[in-house]
Amino acid sequence: MYRVFGEIADPPDGAGFVPAVRDKLWARLRITPKEITRRFKIAARIRPRRSLTGPPLQPELPELALAVEAGGLGEDHIRAICEAMDALPSCVPSAAVADAERTLVEHAAKLDAAVITKLGQRIADYLNPDGQFT
Repeated sequence: MYRVFGEIADPPDGAGFVPAVRDKLWARLRITPKEITRRFKIAARIRPRRSLTGPPLQPELPELALAVEAGGLGEDHIRAICEAMDALPSCVPSAAVADAERTLVEHAAKLDAAVITKLGQRIADYLNPDGQFT
């Protein structure tokens, strides 16, 4: 499903036409426009991307992408992992972010999504003990 949504949002031969096809997808699939937008956003994070000059780039969340491609995670797990990764600030080193993603994906294959949410909070507290400041 995310492969199809990713190709619709960013086709290889031109710019994305998300607003134009949202109504058609809503009518055809009978899911809300909000759910369609959510699927487009997740597909953008777990599908391979293109750089400005054209060569392909790795997905934003490569471990999650592999697990979704293998069919090992459900929607609740995907949502919990994405929320946990979004909670990490930009000051966290990229190696720690990759380790956090790997840990969450490994545990998501065995545990409930609610546990993954709590694990994501614990990881965020460990990597950023001072919390978020505005």
